[in-house]
Amino acid sequence: MNSTLRYGGSSHLYEIATYERNSKAIGLLWGIFSTCYVFISVMAFLTPDWIGQDQAGKIGLWSICTNEENGQVCRGKLDNLMSLPGKTFQAATMFVALAVLTASLGVCAMFLFLCCRASTTFHTCGWMQLFSGICMLAGCATFPLGWNEETVQRICPNSSRFILKHCDIRWGYILAVIASLDGFILSILAFILATRHIVQETDTGSLYQADMNDTYLADSSSALGIRKTLNLHPVLLMDPTGQEEGSQFSQRTIPRSLRSNHCSFRHLPYSSHDFHM
Repeated sequence: MNSTLRYGGSSHLYEIATYERNSKAIGLLWGIFSTCYVFISVMAFLTPDWIGQDQAGKIGLWSICTNEENGQVCRGKLDNLMSLPGKTFQAATMFVALAVLTASLGVCAMFLFLCCRASTTFHTCGWMQLFSGICMLAGCATFPLGWNEETVQRICPNSSRFILKHCDIRWGYILAVIASLDGFILSILAFILATRHIVQETDTGSLYQADMNDTYLADSSSALGIRKTLNLHPVLLMDPTGQEEGSQFSQRTIPRSLRSNHCSFRHLPYSSHDFHM
């Protein structure tokens, strides 16, 4: 799942800026959807509308509500799992509760962005969301195993495991299934955001071509794209007709040892014609 974006030169700066901007936008959306995932999980955990019918009542993870003459009466307490009807509903309640707790810790772990690397934070939140999605899916798969319980038969008669009669699957159970899929998708997105990096590749040739002015590039350039040496020698321009000026120049520039030997400008080993561009 490791993905690396490589670039090597100033021509790719616009693409890199666009990539970083899109990554931040996707990371922000991931954080928003992670928070929504927690709210969805909490709603699915608290509602008793998992299965039921309008005339008899409804059944949730840890509560059963029946319609009586005095109104709707709900039984079951969250703080006492032994009061739940059957071991199956107790296991399903524990799975979903663990999923809600792990998802909440994953949202709290986002504060690690303030003190840790982004890849470490994404990996931490991704593993928490993956574990939360697995627990939520386990709770959804365990819940139908208790449809043959006596308490369920009072509201949904003739029902058996994974076969529901005289009752409907309600929005609470559907919301739990959606939450489990949401947990898997968010964890995959977190792992993708954690493993994408930007690596700068140093290329000498591309650096010279991009940063050097074309005026300094010759036709017979070297393999790196520029001519490193031009083999130029310093020249001195003088007027060949200016005898006096030349003598004055020679007097100023020729050392005393040479002037004492009556050396003039014309006796120098090079002539004025040698000074050219």
